Amino acid sequence: MQPVTFFGPEYQGLDGRPLEFREPVPGSFSKQDALEAVEQVDLEPESREMLAKEPSTSGFLKQLIQNDQFIDAVALLAYALTDEKAVRWAAEAAKAVNDFLPPEEVSATASAVAASDGSITREELEQTLSETHFQGPGAWAAQAALWALQARDKSDEQRVAELIPKAVEGAVRLAAALQAESYTIPEVPVPELTMPDIPQYSIEQPELIPEVDEQMLADVVPPQVDVETDPEAVNRALAPFLDMGMQIAAV
Repeated sequence: MQPVTFFGPEYQGLDGRPLEFREPVPGSFSKQDALEAVEQVDLEPESREMLAKEPSTSGFLKQLIQNDQFIDAVALLAYALTDEKAVRWAAEAAKAVNDFLPPEEVSATASAVAASDGSITREELEQTLSETHFQGPGAWAAQAALWALQARDKSDEQRVAELIPKAVEGAVRLAAALQAESYTIPEVPVPELTMPDIPQYSIEQPELIPEVDEQMLADVVPPQVDVETDPEAVNRALAPFLDMGMQIAAV
């Protein structure tokens, strides 16, 4: 299948090439219905209008990009991709801005990449994350990878899985902000964010499964950064990373 151009000619990849990507392949999305995919996404009014006309995730994503709604497109893709592909996207986005990252974030990025290849253990991920302050894309990519492992290993899968897109979206947006030089990782982050631990329990005794504090999970969000205040500058910064996610969805 030939690449299809959805981005305008003013948007370029990190290497300066025109942005083209292939259609998502079957199995790339865990949520085929766009309404389900954006259930937790605060869409712009214009995007909501498009959603009413295009119910499929793939079609809605295409409409968002063609109408330059890149922030909403990044959020939709983070929630729609399978955990495996979403983690890979976050890891590759963080890796693309390694030159902007402090050593602990570079290590976290490497761990996220290793997790996307299945070549790192949960214990190694946890050790890497313990050395970060969750202020950059590497840490959030690694956290997404850790939550993906937890979602796969535990019967409380849905609750943990709800956190993964937050981390992926955060990693991608932080990477875009760093690339646009509109965000700098603070040397002494205040306050330092501590990730909640998903309680351990025995699958053989489901009645003993402890409750996870819903507010605690709702408060788990990456640093909120504006890539730029100018919408066109936001799109220029996000476009190559959105293209990166679409390339991952196409294989």
